[in-house]
Amino acid sequence: MVEAADAIAAELTDTRQRIDRPAAERTVLTVATFAGAGRRLLPGALAGFVSDHPEVELTILEAEPEESLPAVREGRADLALAYHYDGPPPARPGDRSGLDWTPLGVDPLRVVLPRGHPVAVRCSTRPEPPHPAELADQRWILGCRKSAARFAHHAALAGVELRIACTATDYDFARSLVRAGVGIALIPEIGLTRHEELIDLPLAEPSPRRHLGLALSRRRRGPAARPAEQLASRLVDQARAWTPSGPASWVEPGRYVPGKKWDRDPSGGRAGGEGV
Repeated sequence: MVEAADAIAAELTDTRQRIDRPAAERTVLTVATFAGAGRRLLPGALAGFVSDHPEVELTILEAEPEESLPAVREGRADLALAYHYDGPPPARPGDRSGLDWTPLGVDPLRVVLPRGHPVAVRCSTRPEPPHPAELADQRWILGCRKSAARFAHHAALAGVELRIACTATDYDFARSLVRAGVGIALIPEIGLTRHEELIDLPLAEPSPRRHLGLALSRRRRGPAARPAEQLASRLVDQARAWTPSGPASWVEPGRYVPGKKWDRDPSGGRAGGEGV
C-alpha cells in the first residue's frame, strides 16, 4: 500500500507540473544533495551537463538523506546524492522502497589536527593511524551531528569516553576551531579542505565511514527522466575521478549505462538495481 501510494503521489506531482507548465517551458530537473557531495561531486558533473542540455532548468535542493530520499520516492526530486553508515544496501527480493541505489564510494571520517600536534608528529615518522585511545585526553570538535553518535559508539568500544568541545554542522567552522586551539576535529573526507596549518589522518580500524551513492526512482518517467539518467552517469564519472587521500578508503563506483542495470562493483556487491 505504501509503494502504491508513493507511485500515485509521484504521478500526480508529475501531472500537476505538466498542467501548470506551458508546453514551451523548459524541462525542470530537480537534484537533492547533501552539502559535501554538492560541493565535491556535483559541480564537476554539471559543468558539461549544463552546456549540453540548455533546455533543462536545474533546481538544486540541499538536503540530508532523511529528506532527499523521500523526495525522490514521492516525485519531488529526480535524483538524490545521499549517504548511509551501515554498508551498501543489499539487494532484497521484494524490496518496495521504489529507489535504485548506485554506490559512489566510501567516505571515511578523518581526524584533523594542528601540524605540530604530538600525534601528527608521531605519524610523520611512524605512519600508523592513531587509535582513539591515543587521543583519549583530547577535546573533540565533531563536524557532523550524525557522525557524533557513530564515533562515540566506536570510542566506547575502545574504552574511551569522548570529551566534546563542540558538535558543529559546518566543516569550515570545525576547522577554524582546530586552528584556534580549541581541540581536534572529526570530519568526513569529502568535506575536507586542505590548510597549511592542519593535517588530517585516518583513524585506526574499526572507524565510522559513510557510504556515498545516488538514488533514482524506479518509476522515473516524464521529460526529466532521461536528463536525470545522463546526469547520474556524469556523477559516477566524477566520483571515479575524485581522488581521496588513501586508496584503501575508496571503493570504485559502478559504471552507469542508461537503460541498463548498474555493473557490479569490484568489492563484489551489486552496484545497481538495489533498493534503499
